[in-house]
Amino acid sequence: MTRALALVSLLVLVAPLAAAHDFWLVPVGSEIEARTGSRFPASTNAITPDRLAEAVAVSSVGRRRLEVVGTRDSALVLKADLTLGGTIWIAVALHPRRIDLPARQFNEYLREDGLPQILALREGAGELDRPATERYQKFAKALVRRPGAGSTALEPVGHRIELVPLTDPATLRAGDTLTLVARFDNQPLADVTVHAGHAGQPDSTHAFSAVSDRLGHVHFPITRPGLWYARTIHMRRAQQQPFTWESFWASLTFTVP
Repeated sequence: MTRALALVSLLVLVAPLAAAHDFWLVPVGSEIEARTGSRFPASTNAITPDRLAEAVAVSSVGRRRLEVVGTRDSALVLKADLTLGGTIWIAVALHPRRIDLPARQFNEYLREDGLPQILALREGAGELDRPATERYQKFAKALVRRPGAGSTALEPVGHRIELVPLTDPATLRAGDTLTLVARFDNQPLADVTVHAGHAGQPDSTHAFSAVSDRLGHVHFPITRPGLWYARTIHMRRAQQQPFTWESFWASLTFTVP
C-alpha cells in the first residue's frame, strides 16, 4: 500500500455528514439533475433557476450553456446540447448566499465537515461562543461520456474552487486510484479536507477522507463500480461586513463501469 493510500485508509470516516447540504450533479439519461442533500446521491430539495450563476457544458469544442428543463424528484433538471460528443464536463456555479448560525451549530458544522483548522482558529481567538455569519458559494461538475472524440476530463472548467483530476475518471475501474488536485483562484490548495464516496454507502457518511498535500493533491482508491463523488470546502475569514466567514464548496461526480 502506498503512503498516500495508507493516509486515506487512516482517514476513513464513520461520522455522519454535516447538516449543511452538499451540492452535486448527477447524469440521468441525457439530462443532468442538480441535487442537494446530505445523503449521496439523494436530493432533498431543488434549487431554483435564479440561483444559477453559470450552467455550461465544457467540451473539446468550447463552452455551451445548459438548458433548464424543470424540476423532478426534488432536483433541478438541466440538459446539454445532444450534439456535443466525447468526454465532457457539466459545470454549474451558484450565486453566493448568506447563512447565520449560532455558535454551537457552527462549531459542530466545522467539526463534522472537515474544517478543523477553522475550529482551531476560533478556539485560539476565543470565539467558540460567538455566532457566525457565513457567505457561501457552491460549485459542482459531473463528467459525462458520449460517443465521439475529444476529452476535457483533465482540464479545469474555471470555477473559483475546483477539484481537477490528474487521472481521467472516465478510464477508472475498481481497483484503480483517483488522483485529484484541489485548486482555489487558479492555485493549488493545500491542507484542505477532501471527502469521497459512492452510491450505496451507508447513509450520511463519506467512504474516504484525505487532506491535500502542499501541491493540493489527494488520492482515493476506487473500490467498486457505480456513481462516485469527491467534494471539499475551503473557508476563510471574510473581509466584507456583515460576514465573519466565507466558504467555497466544490464537488465532482463520475461513473465507474
